[in-house]
Amino acid sequence: MGTASKQEPHEEAESRRKQLVTRICVSSFFSVSQHFIFAQSEPRLFLSLCNQDAAAATRLLGNTSGIVGLLSLVVNQAGGKLSDRIGRKPGFLIGPLSNIFLGWCVFKNAKKRWLVAVCRILRLILTTFSNTVMCNAALADVCSSNELALALSRVQTATGLAMLLTPFIEGRILLFSPGSPSAIRYVYAAMATIATIHAVFVATQLEETLDPTKRATSKLTWSVINPFGFVRLFGEGTKALQKLVAITTMQMFLEGKNLSDVIQTWIRDHLKWSVMQVRNFIVGYGLLCTATGASATPWMLKNLSARGFTTATNMLNAAAFGLRGLAPSSLLFLTMMVRARDQVRTVRVLITH
Repeated sequence: MGTASKQEPHEEAESRRKQLVTRICVSSFFSVSQHFIFAQSEPRLFLSLCNQDAAAATRLLGNTSGIVGLLSLVVNQAGGKLSDRIGRKPGFLIGPLSNIFLGWCVFKNAKKRWLVAVCRILRLILTTFSNTVMCNAALADVCSSNELALALSRVQTATGLAMLLTPFIEGRILLFSPGSPSAIRYVYAAMATIATIHAVFVATQLEETLDPTKRATSKLTWSVINPFGFVRLFGEGTKALQKLVAITTMQMFLEGKNLSDVIQTWIRDHLKWSVMQVRNFIVGYGLLCTATGASATPWMLKNLSARGFTTATNMLNAAAFGLRGLAPSSLLFLTMMVRARDQVRTVRVLITH
């Protein structure tokens, strides 16, 4: 009788944990949808706003991405520390609520290059904060170190599902006029609609994951939120931590948001793919991501050491990206899709073991 009574609270806690992980994955699905719905349309919009000057458009996209990287240092650090004090749920809401406003702004002003660029910067910063930063923090709240890697693989599956669905929405809109701001602006309206659904989901379905008793009480001083505080790791941290930071920093170069604009330029201008061909590629890539998150990644986590997992995924990425750049070949490009993906977040968990 006593054993049964002890098992019930444990089963309830486990059931709640699984439910929270599922809902965090759903939130990630919506966030990735808001980000990935612009896979084709935003590079095309910037090309149009730069008078079909591909070099100027790519340079503008790269400059805005650089600004995003710099500002994210401050926003992610300060926002993450603030969420340690007030909880995770407000952080989950920032992205979708801001995207409703930003999507509407571009919808009404799609021909104003400066405004579109500013909205892109804000959207990338805030969507990433509400997704990557908040999801990782919330999962760490509810999962043990052993459970966290598998939970992150479920997030990867949610990412793949978002990549499967949103290209159909974007592709349908772009069919009307692939290079016209007047048509592309409706992609921003679609993003605002997804953001509205996301905000409602978070507000009504996502529970707070950070227990009030575990919230930080220290003041948010500059030393606490200083985005360059990580430099101290290389003078005061352990060798293992220094290696972990170096590895994850280098792997960040391969994250989707750093490569998506370059890839879109490559397949549009060099491989000469149509809107529907690009859509089919993205859907196929999403299928691979979903399958990997549901099968290959969990298998590798269970059967490979941290060093083995990291080495295998890094070597596959090095081979794939190296071979892709040899020639503008569609066959070569598509063949190299079969590689390990999204090792960055998972390896953070593995190496700390």
